[in-house]
Amino acid sequence: MSCEHDSYGLKETVYKEPFNTNRPILDNDYYNGDGSIFYANMKKHQDLKDIHSKMISNEDKVTPVALWEFFPYASEKETVWQKGYSISKSLKRYFQLKETLPSQIWMVCLLTYTIKHSEKLFLFLRKNNQDFRNHFLNKYFEVIQILENKRITVLSKKGPSKYLSNRNVKPFYKESLTNVQTDTVEEFFKDLWGISSNTE
Repeated sequence: MSCEHDSYGLKETVYKEPFNTNRPILDNDYYNGDGSIFYANMKKHQDLKDIHSKMISNEDKVTPVALWEFFPYASEKETVWQKGYSISKSLKRYFQLKETLPSQIWMVCLLTYTIKHSEKLFLFLRKNNQDFRNHFLNKYFEVIQILENKRITVLSKKGPSKYLSNRNVKPFYKESLTNVQTDTVEEFFKDLWGISSNTE
């Protein structure tokens, strides 16, 4: 299958400068739309959304978020490349990291670098099914001793939703805390992003 698609600016950003921490998030609906990963249930909190949107798109400051994607580049979803072209079972082994590609090893290196060099970090796991945990995640976290690192908080989804919202986070480890308040959107944004309605 051959398919033309947008490069999303990756050639001039991620590929040339993988360690550039001042890289604004792409300006598209995936990140900035009302139904994007960051802005679920935010209709009553446009002020927080505006502040956060400016924060993740500011070229003069460290970008406070990164997404580590498992799906194939420019695919529609985990089971479909493009409309009419499904992803075979043999390739799904790579998404579960039962087998690895060089590009996936590079992604693990970038993730490890980020974890080791962050003063404070929240990891929000959008993919954490049992198969993935058993074949990769649990072993990886054990090797990098993530439980011993008090600067790192590992969060998981409560349900099938993709959103990083106060209604959809829980501790990855049952014995740990979320370290973020989840009662209200305001408290959640203050703890997770360090912003409130009064933030300039």
